[in-house]
Amino acid sequence: MEGRSGELPPMLTEEQVRIAKSDAQAFLGDETNIQFICGESVGNGFYIDDLENPFENDRMTDGVTIFAKDSGGQPMIAFRDSLKEMIVPSKTGATIRKVNDDADGGVWIVEYQTGIVETFNVSSNKSGQIFNIWTTIKPKGILQGRGSLFVSRCEKI
Repeated sequence: MEGRSGELPPMLTEEQVRIAKSDAQAFLGDETNIQFICGESVGNGFYIDDLENPFENDRMTDGVTIFAKDSGGQPMIAFRDSLKEMIVPSKTGATIRKVNDDADGGVWIVEYQTGIVETFNVSSNKSGQIFNIWTTIKPKGILQGRGSLFVSRCEKI
C-alpha cells in the first residue's frame, strides 16, 4: 500500500441529528447532556487469521454514535450498530472512561467484559470540521480476532 486513499463519510443531516437526540433521551435519559453526535462510519478491518486477504473495507451505514454526560458528569456513549440496534455499553457492564475533558472533543475508552476495547477520539481539523476517529479491538475468539479503524463526521450539540 502506498500513499493515502479512501473516502470520507457523509455529513450528518438535520433529520439524523434530530433522531439521534431523540434516541439519546430514550436510551440515556432525559437529563443527559449530549456533547457530540457522529454519523455513518467508514474504515478498514484487519483479520489476524486471514493473512492472504487481511484487510477489509467496512462501513456502518445509518450508524450513529452519541457522546454525552449523565447528570453526575459521568461519560456516556450510545450507538446504533451495524444491525441498526441502539447499544448503551454501560448498560451491558462495560466501563467507560473519558481520558481528557476537552470541550471541543476528547478521547473515550470503552472496555467490555468480553475483552473488546473501543477507543473514540473526537477532534476537529484546522477547518473546524469535527471527526470521530475510532478503533475496535476484538480478541481472538470474538469474530476471528480483528482490529478496525473507522472515521465518522460529527456535530457538537
